[in-house]
Amino acid sequence: MPTPVNNYVGNVAAGSSSFGFWLEVMLRQPSRSLPINRGKHPSSLPMGTFDDNVAHSNSGQGIAFYPLSYRPNKAAVARNIRSYKNGAAGVRVGGANLIRIEGGLMADNKGGGIEASGGHMNVVINATIVRKSTHQDMMLAEGRSTAQPCSIGITYPNDKGPGSEFYNVVFKGYNGDGCWAPALAGSNISPRNKLYQSFIKHSNLTFDSPTHRISSCPPQGMGVQSIAYDNLDGGLTDGATKGFLIQNKYPQLTAFLPDGACSEYTDRSCLLSCPDTCLRHAHFVTSPAAIHEGWKMVVTERSTGDSVKTDRRIFTRYWGSHDIAKFGLALPGGKQYDISFVDGMGNPAWPGFVRKRMQESPQCAPSLAAEDVKLAYPSPDSRCSNIVYNGDLERGDKFGWLHVHNRGLNLMSGEGVGAEGTNHALRSNMGKYWHGFINYVDVSCLRGWGETFVRLSGYFRAFDQNNNDIQSTGHLAFRIGGWTVYSNANVAIPGDGTWAKVDVALYIKPEMVDDEDTGECRA
Repeated sequence: MPTPVNNYVGNVAAGSSSFGFWLEVMLRQPSRSLPINRGKHPSSLPMGTFDDNVAHSNSGQGIAFYPLSYRPNKAAVARNIRSYKNGAAGVRVGGANLIRIEGGLMADNKGGGIEASGGHMNVVINATIVRKSTHQDMMLAEGRSTAQPCSIGITYPNDKGPGSEFYNVVFKGYNGDGCWAPALAGSNISPRNKLYQSFIKHSNLTFDSPTHRISSCPPQGMGVQSIAYDNLDGGLTDGATKGFLIQNKYPQLTAFLPDGACSEYTDRSCLLSCPDTCLRHAHFVTSPAAIHEGWKMVVTERSTGDSVKTDRRIFTRYWGSHDIAKFGLALPGGKQYDISFVDGMGNPAWPGFVRKRMQESPQCAPSLAAEDVKLAYPSPDSRCSNIVYNGDLERGDKFGWLHVHNRGLNLMSGEGVGAEGTNHALRSNMGKYWHGFINYVDVSCLRGWGETFVRLSGYFRAFDQNNNDIQSTGHLAFRIGGWTVYSNANVAIPGDGTWAKVDVALYIKPEMVDDEDTGECRA
């Protein structure tokens, strides 16, 4: 199915050598030059009706939204589907977003019930997931099948943005009887930045065993750090223990909890149960520049001076924008914390810019307030002598510079190839007009200056695919949070082998830089 805008009701897909139902959306509409198709992108179009369909006995996935990413502009709903005895997952969501499975049954699938390796904001509601049914046991006993389904009930991304939601889901057969698989676990496919940030939501989950409900064990953990699952309604512990389930081999998560606050959840879950705790994740976005490799974030509890260090994680974007670096930790409420950094040698350092991002506030109490986490900015001394972190092009490095949409950022080097006789220049491929270079500026350097002018200058040239100079237009923008300080610095590139210079003075008002959590701007 190359386009989602169709209706499928009451169909059966069985016995395929590959997938049963396969929604493989095309990124561009065929014949898109026709007026009727102009501006249409199947990857974002809403899905038609998909109700009461059955997929069974296929060699691959029963139902698949894969491999190209389907990102509809509103929820795509699959109602009352039944997908069973398939050679892979009953439903593969893959990297699709806003997929909503309402009702239905997934059973006896070799690859598990529902697999979502990278999508955001997917919902499963009023469904039943069965690892191995009594019918499958009968077929095994009679020698009519050799399939022993042993895969996770529902997998979800741990580290790729807004999390999945599960409501009124029944899990059967996840009890450790000859099978390691839990009912719920993070996906081990393509971990993006190995920092837990896909906060799952759930309520009214039903299990037929006190064990094998949820796990963060490898390979499902895949090195993801700071995993903390909210067990608000006690659904993961039969309602007996509300609180949080956290990684059992990540001591930073218990550093600010009272001694004895947590105990082992269940065998082979790699989780601790922490009753009556209330955690909230605080993340900090910084530059991914390689010069900061090995740096750590230091979290200090203000009243006691107790502190822990966490590792830097690179958030690799496969499409859409440039890489970023992140630090993060789930912290208990009712306390106040200061955030600082050290370099690879353990010396106090500052990573150029820092932007604070808080998880949506949980419903438990006391919840960590955003104002209880403060960035401990060092004094604006030599670090603010040049607010554009420009590396050293004459030395041949490009530290500090990034490129939108990952089309490649390189150095053009050679005798006199740069502007004004220099030997290096930044170069990148431009797939779209909005692609370009980015340099993040530390706003804390501007904060103490009050009203001021900042001068920004640079040089442009443009080339075609054959490395010939061409005429074009260079554009410079300078943004601080929601403020566009300057965005009209256009300069005509003559295309004659010379460099076009742009030189602007930017007026910075105090209110543009007074948010201590912003921490950066884009140039």
